[in-house]
Amino acid sequence: MRARVGLIAVALTAVTAVHWATDAHLGLLHGILGHLYLLPILLASFWFGLKGGIATAVVSALVYAPHLFLLRGEQAHGTLEVYNVLEIVLYLIIGSATGVLAENERRQREKTDQALAEIRRSHDRLREQSDALLGAERELRRADRLSALGELAASMAHEIRTPLASIRGAVEILGDAVPKDDPRREFVDVLVSEADRLDRYVGTVLEFARPPRPERGPCDVNELAASTATLVAKQAKHAGVRLQIECDERIGREMYDAGLLRHALMNLVLNAIQAMPRGGVLKLKTTAVAEGGVAIDVADTGPGIPDEIKDRLFSPFATLRPGGTGLGLSIARRIAEQHGGSLTYESSGGEGTVFHMLLPGSTGTNR
Repeated sequence: MRARVGLIAVALTAVTAVHWATDAHLGLLHGILGHLYLLPILLASFWFGLKGGIATAVVSALVYAPHLFLLRGEQAHGTLEVYNVLEIVLYLIIGSATGVLAENERRQREKTDQALAEIRRSHDRLREQSDALLGAERELRRADRLSALGELAASMAHEIRTPLASIRGAVEILGDAVPKDDPRREFVDVLVSEADRLDRYVGTVLEFARPPRPERGPCDVNELAASTATLVAKQAKHAGVRLQIECDERIGREMYDAGLLRHALMNLVLNAIQAMPRGGVLKLKTTAVAEGGVAIDVADTGPGIPDEIKDRLFSPFATLRPGGTGLGLSIARRIAEQHGGSLTYESSGGEGTVFHMLLPGSTGTNR
């Protein structure tokens, strides 16, 4: 603003100097130089509106006014004297009119900017609502697919489990007739072992298809994390994985289903160990959430999740690991959601993966 005021002052000074340096009796030339006062008047009107235009016009008129007295009483210049009076009136009219137009234009521009800002806000809200609707639609389709898949899986698992039990029983009966030192005994043991493995797989499918409802009770999340680490310690050591546990002592007892959470946590921990075939570090961390609740992080130093599976990581049977069922992460996520929480992940190529399980508070016992 100061720069603009200074520029107007310099323009007024320059015009005044040139105008006063010219003989008032030169008529046309003197009149043309007088028109130069319109330049600072117009600038002031555009920059400062009506007040700026009138103020500059008044200053120009005061500087120009002495010429009226210089020509007073000269009959030959009577017409020129009238012209000078009209020149001063012109300054005031142009300053006022231009100032009004400039202020109207400024107000219109502000209204336009406000309208554009409101349009942008509306567009952002519409985009957020659209994203939310698309997300809800995806979740609805996912739920429909899972429901249909669950019914099919439950039906197939039931149909498989019954004859499987018969096969295993028949193999055991036949095995009783085969001596332990008989070479054929190895095949009997393989049949029993494979039948048990298939039965566990069918059990996993049934668990996914018909998940149990949470039976909430007082649950110590820190103790749950520590006991889970103890259960997998031998398997982690065999895989060359070093376990690190960080428990937040501010976490109190919450009303969770300890059995389901242990199952979900076990799935995440085993998945992390299997993601580090060459060994590494597995970090299990619990944190008390400020707004209430508990966060459980399971981090590994493996190669990260491949891009081709990221979009369907939590979908049933999504796995790249030979022999994997692809149900562990899906079951873990559902258990978190059954508790009103969420399960998300962060993964970068070559930098490992971190799974974040967030569970809402239920008792407010965090210290």
